[in-house]
Formats: sequence, C-alpha cells, structure tokens
Amino acid sequence: MNTAESQEQHNNTSEAVTMMLHAAKYGKLTLLLEQLNKSGIDVNSRDEYEDTALIIAARNGRTGIVEVLLQVPGIEANARRPLGKTALMHAAKNGKTKMVKDLLNDPGIDLDAIDKNGKSALAYAEEESHSEIVQMIQDALSSKC
Repeated sequence: MNTAESQEQHNNTSEAVTMMLHAAKYGKLTLLLEQLNKSGIDVNSRDEYEDTALIIAARNGRTGIVEVLLQVPGIEANARRPLGKTALMHAAKNGKTKMVKDLLNDPGIDLDAIDKNGKSALAYAEEESHSEIVQMIQDALSSKC
C-alpha cells in the first residue's frame, strides 16, 4: 500500500470513528451498525474528551446502543476517562435499569470501580434513590464473592 492509499484509509477510518461516536450519542442504531461493519474501526476509539462510544451511549441514556456495543468483540466495558465514570456508573446514576442489567451481564464488568469523587456505580444508584438498581448491583456484588 502506498502513502496516499494509507492516508486515505486512515481518513476513512477516522471518519467512521467520528460517525460511530455520533451514532452512540444520538441513538442512531443503523448508522452505528454501518460504522461497526467498516474495516479497521476500533470500537474502543475515543473522542477528544477521551470518551468511548459505550461511555457516550450510557451517559446519553441510549440503552439499545449500549446493548449492541456490549456484543462487539473486544469492547472495553470498563472504559472511562482518566478517573471518570464508567458506563455502569452513568447508567446507575441515570436510573437506566435495562442498561444496568446489560452491563452487569458483561463478565468483565468492574463493580468496584470508583471515579475521581470516590463513588462507585452502587453509590450513584443509592444517591439517586434508584432502589431497583441498588438491589441489582448488590446482588451482583454478592454473587461475585
């Protein structure tokens, strides 16, 4: 591959990442799937704020997008900005019961992760009085032991 072809592929990949992140933010499932099917795209790519598509979708309450992203091989379910919130923390804070359930089903989910404020997903759910989510996380923590 020559330099021009390499640069064109990089630009196409970069555009696909931008479109994937946009789709995650605005809940555009068809667009997300189109981008994920492009060669060379990294589902864990980050935007200028160090957010991944999974974090963006969780923060914006896009349950269907989170569900799809969790099925992509290699997805980093515990990704976050340095010392920031994980997708699980966003979902717990925002009261997204289905999203929390989907995230808890990920075998690698880190229930003990804390953010720069020292809060875990459980702490956010408790703070916001999302009792069903509190119970789900407590059950997950108990079954982990």
